[in-house]
Amino acid sequence: AEAVIDIINARTGRSLDLATEQLQGGIGRRINAIRDAILSVLAEMEAGIDFGDEIEGDDPVNAWGEALRVDVEAPLDRLIAAYEHNHYFRDGIRMAIIGRPNVGKSSLLNRLTRKERAIVTEIPGTTRDTIEEMINIKGLPVILIDTAGLHNTIQQIEMIGIERTHATIASADIVLFVVDSSQGIQDDDDFIYRQLGGTKHIVVMNKVDLNDHMELPHGWADSAVVRVSALKGTHIEALKEGIFDMGVGQLPNFSTSALVPNLRQAQGLKSTQRFISQARAVIHQDPELAAVDLKAAMGTLDRILGLSFNEEMLDRIFNQFCIGK
Repeated sequence: AEAVIDIINARTGRSLDLATEQLQGGIGRRINAIRDAILSVLAEMEAGIDFGDEIEGDDPVNAWGEALRVDVEAPLDRLIAAYEHNHYFRDGIRMAIIGRPNVGKSSLLNRLTRKERAIVTEIPGTTRDTIEEMINIKGLPVILIDTAGLHNTIQQIEMIGIERTHATIASADIVLFVVDSSQGIQDDDDFIYRQLGGTKHIVVMNKVDLNDHMELPHGWADSAVVRVSALKGTHIEALKEGIFDMGVGQLPNFSTSALVPNLRQAQGLKSTQRFISQARAVIHQDPELAAVDLKAAMGTLDRILGLSFNEEMLDRIFNQFCIGK
């Protein structure tokens, strides 16, 4: 069901590949193999706990720990890493375009989307609400969010728009901070820059067709910078490259198959990882306690695979379908 949802919602060819791989059972096969490895160790542990005096040979505890490390932890790490590196290709990146009024934010949105999506005038404060559009950068869905210009105002409508801009910045994966090269850095620009904190961002020096020699303040030295002209289309491709690199890195970490868990599965895998780590930490001192953790790990995997479920989980999954369309 989750794979079908992903196919319906796929925005790019790459996100469709991820959904198709899941529909073909790729994730399920990998998780089942991990589950079987846990079950094998757990069966031996239970036998050792109940009938330890009757089992001959070397102490099996070291073998159990090694099996958990190689057959369970290592594949779990790979699946979780695949989610961390590549889930943006399915889920998309939210990118806010911010700056003071009239620096060219809406013009940049229109240039990136290749259509007149936002109204552009010489009058500051034209954008008073957020506008969202999706673009495809090398298979990566990027949700662009044009925002109201940040500045001091007493107009109620503009104040509401500015509040929404701050909320958008807080939820964005990347921020494009647009400044006007023709006017230089203003006090409002410096104030906005200080609000970014640790947010991933690119300083977009717009209107280089009017002035290509503006320098940024020394305090901005750690920021990624791209010089563009939204009006002329200058260096827009370089900006797209910068967005892609900041979002997922230059080389996507795809293996031969596109095995990338969704968020629910990734959370379950991380929970399983914690149980396995706890089991390995106590397996020599207290095998019975380790067995409890292994059973909890299996229960988590069962919920991922649908072998164990509750009504709330089913409701959450199936509510994502738009029934009747």
